[in-house]
Amino acid sequence: MSGYKESLTVSAVIALYNGEAHIIDAIESILQQTQSVIEIVVVNDGSSDSSLEVISNYLQSNQEAKQNFA
Repeated sequence: MSGYKESLTVSAVIALYNGEAHIIDAIESILQQTQSVIEIVVVNDGSSDSSLEVISNYLQSNQEAKQNFA
């Protein structure tokens, strides 16, 4: 199975509900995995906190993360 790992494509999905305190840690954890991801999808389940603003601010200042977001 030579080359198997290199041929994998991985997407990460994060379910989000009022997770502003932890969402950046979750994103950075995904980005630090040994198998790189081709996209990160955050599914917002009606958050009433500032989770989306936190994500938006993070993406504006982090190009590596921005290129992985769908």
